Amino acid sequence: MSVWKFLGKSDLQKYLEDELLERLEDLLPIFDPNIDGFTIHSKNTLAKIFESFIAPRLFSKKEFRAQLLNSFPESNLDDICILLEIKITGLSFDKKVKALCKIPWKESKRVDQFLEALNLPLDFGPSEKQLPEKEKIISLDIKRYLTLKDFQASVFYKVVDELKNPRARFIVQMPTGSGKTRTAMEIISSVLNDNEEKSIVIWLAHSEELCEQAYQCFEDTWYHTKNKDLKLIRSWGEGGSLPQDADQSCMIIGGFQKLYAILKKDPSYFDKLRSHVKLIVVDEAHKVLAPTYKKVTDSLIGDDTCMIGLTATPGRSIIDEDQNKDLANYFFQKIINIDTGKEPVIKYLRDRKILARTNYHPIKTNRTYELTKKEQEHLEKFFDLPKGILKRIGADDARNIEIIKILQDDCALNKQILFFACSVEHSQFITALLNMLGIKAAHVDGELPKGRRAAIINEFRENKIQVLCNYGVLSTGFDAPKIDVVFISRPTGSVVLYSQMIGRGLRGPSIGGTEECKIVDLIDNITGFGNEDKVYEYFDEYYS
Repeated sequence: MSVWKFLGKSDLQKYLEDELLERLEDLLPIFDPNIDGFTIHSKNTLAKIFESFIAPRLFSKKEFRAQLLNSFPESNLDDICILLEIKITGLSFDKKVKALCKIPWKESKRVDQFLEALNLPLDFGPSEKQLPEKEKIISLDIKRYLTLKDFQASVFYKVVDELKNPRARFIVQMPTGSGKTRTAMEIISSVLNDNEEKSIVIWLAHSEELCEQAYQCFEDTWYHTKNKDLKLIRSWGEGGSLPQDADQSCMIIGGFQKLYAILKKDPSYFDKLRSHVKLIVVDEAHKVLAPTYKKVTDSLIGDDTCMIGLTATPGRSIIDEDQNKDLANYFFQKIINIDTGKEPVIKYLRDRKILARTNYHPIKTNRTYELTKKEQEHLEKFFDLPKGILKRIGADDARNIEIIKILQDDCALNKQILFFACSVEHSQFITALLNMLGIKAAHVDGELPKGRRAAIINEFRENKIQVLCNYGVLSTGFDAPKIDVVFISRPTGSVVLYSQMIGRGLRGPSIGGTEECKIVDLIDNITGFGNEDKVYEYFDEYYS
């Protein structure tokens, strides 16, 4: 049944904001000739708009669920109660509604049964933000474990050997899709296992989603490689600070912005830890010399600290570029990469079906955006766009029209599409618009409960969802689904972030991916962004 048909037109209008309806009055007729400024206000169309744009977030409110259930005929209410094994004999209508509303709104089989009884998709489920653990002790456990592939193991052994040199510094270069992060976590595990108690390894990244990805990847790896318990500490975004002291071995996942703020406020945190830091891993090697980043790394380096800079840029070695001579010197002119003989690394990995072939489609939007003075300062300090400009770009409906047209064309070819949005709101809006137009789409972001997020990704894997829209999720859960199209609508100056986004579609057939993947890349004119918005040029070898 369609549950919204029981709500009155006035109820629907109460929840639909005038600004949203005005946007849709302009947008929907472009894509659906049967909709115009008058039909958009019919009850049927309002119900579709409500279901697509408002209901998924409203449904988490107990008061709304009660209002919806109170609008049902009693026979429909009885059917739902019976499906959920609620005894209805002798119960009044009000008590049946109360019994259904008493179901705790959290991830559970019972909530899933309730959604199924109402014929509602999973993204109507609980979506409250879960506060992350500031730190956790990782103890012995048994999980399924995938060993390193031969080319990854070769890098691992070369790195472990190089780390035997005191205060070693070098770059590890592995293309996107070749398991760079996973290989690095095996290396870190080896360092922590081989050093004494109270040893510290620090992973540094510039964005919250890159930190979250590293956190999950290390946790999965350490379960199977460890010979001791250790603390895994998050120090980014709303996560915890640095530990007060090194009372046991620990792995710290740190965001540069967070650690820079700590350093400015209380440098003593760094003083207490420095002598215990055995290894620092920087997830975007070519930015380590930026003033704010360099202050953080230099403040963490102890007398016997080694440092690894990671990069995913293929082909040309970054230490051969004139502008990166300082970086080469910083890492002692040493680079470790995949041994392919004389064969280019991308061709080598494609021939082994590790990487998919790519079909690159850059789309110039002809849209111009200007950074405010504050946004320009953020860019100069942290080398990527702040959230404010990303939200403005995501709210540009002239740009969104182009996005929907491209998505419609690929959906007509039965492609499975992963869409990277500019913000959470942008992802939710594109998802709702697609559903409104009859395309099965779902939204995920980093604040969705993990179980709910995994269930939605599984529906994408099973082709029940055609377009998976997301913001801020780069976890390994995206590695498994076969993706035909990666659509990047989010501008970034981060080589690592860009490489991780395209990397979701680069998994080849031998690791459960596809033979070929299309990369759609929107290119905007952002005044003051300079050459930072040309990160795609680092990946020209993928697109040849």
